[in-house]
Amino acid sequence: MSDKKDNINKLFRFFHFVTLCFILPCLQVLNAQSDDEISSARKYLKTRGEVILRFRLPDALTIHELTSNLSIDNKKGDTITAYASEKQFNWLLDNQISFKVVLPRSLANPLQHHEKSTARNWDAYPSYPDYFQMMESFTVQYPGQCILHEFGTSVNGRKLLAVKISDNPAEDEPEPVFLYTSTIHGDEGAGFVLTLRLIDSLLTAYNSNSMIKQLVDNTEIWINPLSNPDGFYFNSDTFSFNSKRFNLNNVDLNRNYPDPVAGDHPDGHEWQPENVAMMKFMKEQRIILSANLHDGAELVNYPWDCRFARHADDDWYHAISRQFADSVQQYGPKNFFTDEDNGITNGYDWYSIYGGRQDYVNHFIHGREVTVELSHIKSPDPSLLPAYWEYYKRSLIGYILHIQSGVHGTVADALSGESLEAMIEIPGYDKDSSQVFSSAETGEFYRLLASGDYSFTVKSPGYQSRQIEFSLTEKETKMMAVSLLPATTEFSYFPNPVTNTLSLILSDESKNDLSLTFYDITGRITRRNMLPGIQGFATITGLASLARGIYLVKIEHGSLIRTIKITKTP
Repeated sequence: MSDKKDNINKLFRFFHFVTLCFILPCLQVLNAQSDDEISSARKYLKTRGEVILRFRLPDALTIHELTSNLSIDNKKGDTITAYASEKQFNWLLDNQISFKVVLPRSLANPLQHHEKSTARNWDAYPSYPDYFQMMESFTVQYPGQCILHEFGTSVNGRKLLAVKISDNPAEDEPEPVFLYTSTIHGDEGAGFVLTLRLIDSLLTAYNSNSMIKQLVDNTEIWINPLSNPDGFYFNSDTFSFNSKRFNLNNVDLNRNYPDPVAGDHPDGHEWQPENVAMMKFMKEQRIILSANLHDGAELVNYPWDCRFARHADDDWYHAISRQFADSVQQYGPKNFFTDEDNGITNGYDWYSIYGGRQDYVNHFIHGREVTVELSHIKSPDPSLLPAYWEYYKRSLIGYILHIQSGVHGTVADALSGESLEAMIEIPGYDKDSSQVFSSAETGEFYRLLASGDYSFTVKSPGYQSRQIEFSLTEKETKMMAVSLLPATTEFSYFPNPVTNTLSLILSDESKNDLSLTFYDITGRITRRNMLPGIQGFATITGLASLARGIYLVKIEHGSLIRTIKITKTP
């Protein structure tokens, strides 16, 4: 028995020796590698204010915990690529997440890729002065279709610019408003040049392409090519691939919007100047449909990003995203734009984020927005940009066209004709702030919908609600003018004197036939009107044929029987 114990002890000492000789040195090498990665990360944080990290999703953490503490850039299986500020990096260290530092593309390819934008070759990233000059030149060359608007400044004082393209750009016409923006992440520049080229394409084709002319004549199109100029021009006004994701305050602008789930400041930062300006701009313009262009993947990402529940218009979002992806795949190279579900994804299914602009637009301003990832390569080599334009130009224009389908309507006071702000809701369908609102100034509203049968409820404080049922076919534009009556149960009529029309507010709100009998001062019947199935309100037209004078009008509608006196004038 003693010999057996001795043998076991000898074996234990042997394995202990092996551990000391081989395993511990390996652990020391791993620790040394980890120290190297930390040192490398600290260097980037010091010089750039951000570091790019790649790691596997830890078993102890969920993707939602990660996205609350890091700026996730991409997720492929369990592999996460994320950007981190110093505070975010310290959180990662505290949670003992093993990582590799990723060399920023802007440093991996430090060659100068800038030439004068006046060349219009579309194979270069413009300098900041050339970008400004190009935006101004559009308005000089096409004053009848384009104006330039400065809607704010960046942290460093660079201008936030957008052009408006319309047949009457200086006027606020009763038309739906569209917005493209790009490069909210400063190191994602493909959309910057593509949107500049889109502006040029829409303007140059206006007088020669009937489809483009129809689109421009019936839409207010806003394009903001550069949302984060301080990130794109990080070191200087001349782009030399030394760009960064965050703004100058080292904040991810696409995590800095109010969030439906996580509240006003999900990233713990105050709203940045770039986002404050953008929120004000979008509310003022009443954006109906928009898209935010990124690099880093190849797909269309549709709502929601912050919650698992599907958007009320999920089928519509899926269809328009599929259409965008199909078009890119048709004109792009093999296996291009095929990430996730063959080029489209629900945002939350891919990876959740909080404070994104897409969810802000959908929830807080009741618009519709998707995120388009244009290129696996961030700010691809400028020589590739003409090819990217060929891949994307039809999809970019086709996406704008969606704003011309669905319901285009107005809401007004039935008595005065003045415009009303009202909520337009589909009962049993709308949820999570998907309803839309009419403008108090113009009464306009726009509801983008898939084909089908619908029932609108139109509500405004102090007015009787109305229920409107209708059917919508694919790509149809249905025009709708809605009049709301004041919330009163008293019978009334107007105007008096009468010229051609007489309007009635009926105290019996049930649906009944309406009968009107007109008597002149001798008691002779001069006119009869019968309107079937009237409820709440009616307008009788064609009274111009009545002779001038005083009339008694007997009104019968369900339980309501009234006689009124009116004066007829020429």
